[in-house]
Amino acid sequence: GDGEGGDGNGGDGEGGDGEGGDGDGGDGNGGDGEGGDDDGGDDDGGCNDGNDGKVDPDLCFSAQNTIEIMGQGLIDMSFLEIGDYVRVQGGKFARVYSFGHYEKSRSSNYLQIQAAGIKTPLEITKDHMVFILDGTTTKSVPASSIKIGDSLATENGSSKVSKIDTVKRNGAYAPFTTSGDIIVSGIVASNYISMIPQEEFGLPVTMQWIAHTFKAPHRLVCAISFNICK
Repeated sequence: GDGEGGDGNGGDGEGGDGEGGDGDGGDGNGGDGEGGDDDGGDDDGGCNDGNDGKVDPDLCFSAQNTIEIMGQGLIDMSFLEIGDYVRVQGGKFARVYSFGHYEKSRSSNYLQIQAAGIKTPLEITKDHMVFILDGTTTKSVPASSIKIGDSLATENGSSKVSKIDTVKRNGAYAPFTTSGDIIVSGIVASNYISMIPQEEFGLPVTMQWIAHTFKAPHRLVCAISFNICK
């Protein structure tokens, strides 16, 4: 009856919910383990939009942008490497010590910002910060807040925004420099994203200052042993 042939070996034991149920074939390897949010989710950078884990990073430039490398001149963003010295604010050069993203085949949406006198449009994700001139003050703001007519900070002064579009590109790059900023396609941009609107801080500091300070331990590690960051 209910001995070996009932609920023991032939019932709910080995043939029931044990090996054939929710064990190996259920939510273990085939569920949310390797195929769920582990490998394919946000672990590779943590700045996705939450849809499929492969769209729209928050902290990136497209491959279509140009940067100036010390001793080389202008190059496409896709050729930038850790250890390069790039043009930054104030006419100086700063070292690229790491990347938040370096993904040549990643498909992302970018704001394409054109400005007077700028040959190559700036292509940047919406939350990435850009420097603008507000009267006599230079401040960092998310790219999504920029409007036609705003004055963007440039290497030699400022340039008024003439057109803003949205484009889709393959390639996502987010270099970190020791100075915390970088001139991309002639425009002064931050290394960081805006997580909190500046008017909500309640503190006499900027989002740029907070983000750059937060990255100080990373910069220190790279300065002590640069090979760790390569």
